[in-house]
Amino acid sequence: MSKIALPVALALSAVLAAAPSAQSKSLKPAAKMQAAKSQKAQNVTVTVDGSGYHPSTINVKAGRPVHMTFVSKGTGCSNGVVIPGLNKKLHLKMGQQQTISWTPKKAQSIAFSCEMNMFHGKIVAK
Repeated sequence: MSKIALPVALALSAVLAAAPSAQSKSLKPAAKMQAAKSQKAQNVTVTVDGSGYHPSTINVKAGRPVHMTFVSKGTGCSNGVVIPGLNKKLHLKMGQQQTISWTPKKAQSIAFSCEMNMFHGKIVAK
């Protein structure tokens, strides 16, 4: 081997040894895709009217962000939404909507009600 070829060959073998294998490259995109899929937001709309919350039970997946929109279609005490488990209070006017966002970290049930505790609902994270 010539004086130049040997250092080039050694440098090339060092680069190839340090490069990740084709197998580990193929695993990374799949892992990223799985993580992105697990973070896909869950959008929920709850209609608020004089007879309560519709739907009154909302099922979501734990570990995924939730965007929950309350839409007022009437008047009454149901327009004051209290969610103690999330430390949230909403005050809606007829025709108005408000969105709250959070990520349930574990399986749990979060209750919500009107300010007078006459109408109830719950969010169930599984």
